[in-house]
Amino acid sequence: MSHLNSVLSLRARELAKATRVFNARGSKVKRCDTCLLPRTDCICTARPDVVSKSAFCFIMYTGECYKPSNTGRIIADVITDNHAYVWDRTRPDPAMLALLANDNYAP
Repeated sequence: MSHLNSVLSLRARELAKATRVFNARGSKVKRCDTCLLPRTDCICTARPDVVSKSAFCFIMYTGECYKPSNTGRIIADVITDNHAYVWDRTRPDPAMLALLANDNYAP
């Protein structure tokens, strides 16, 4: 799948900003870098090609993009038009506000 997975991109940006290592339950499990499932259970080759006129915008709390069980990441794997942002009530991401104001979308 060649399209951008915005949840994985957000995860990479958040990890780059992190000042300490993120360790959650299952942190010692060797995971696939793309699907984040244990390498023995990787589903990347089973990813379907989906044609959709829908777009998804994921507005996540801080740290949500790190979770390997994040279903938004799975949706972003198959829906081409996907966007992900960390929500901050007092400092919303300007790119998210621009997307929400974009006439091509109907949030």
